[in-house]
Amino acid sequence: MIRLEFGVVKLAYLVLKQMLRWWFKVLSMSEERYPRICYNQLVVTDQLGRNIEKYNWVSLLKRKLVQLGYAEIWEAQSPELLKNKMDEILSTYEIQLIVEDYHRLESSSYCTLYKELKPKHKTENMKSNTSNYILLAGPI
Repeated sequence: MIRLEFGVVKLAYLVLKQMLRWWFKVLSMSEERYPRICYNQLVVTDQLGRNIEKYNWVSLLKRKLVQLGYAEIWEAQSPELLKNKMDEILSTYEIQLIVEDYHRLESSSYCTLYKELKPKHKTENMKSNTSNYILLAGPI
């Protein structure tokens, strides 16, 4: 509820953003670099199906891309394609997280006032440069 009030996206959005940036860097590396060697081994482990997803960031990234409908980007393993689609992926995920927050808000019985929040990402109060002290204190 607080995230919707302040127009803040869930922390998972920033985690995915960092994962995508790191994945882009790794895909852009030569095959001899240690991070790329480790990445390739994680991909093999994921393909064999004997990994524990909790400990394999490659499996987590693959699952998230498939959930968001971008499985073709995972299959391509192309840094150029990833760079072109990164903003679109993040935008899709941001919208999904906001919709999930609204669904939680609608099903909550804690406080009915929160259900009257307008579906804006940023509230007008948060956009203004006027301090809350001035708004609350009024003229002197």
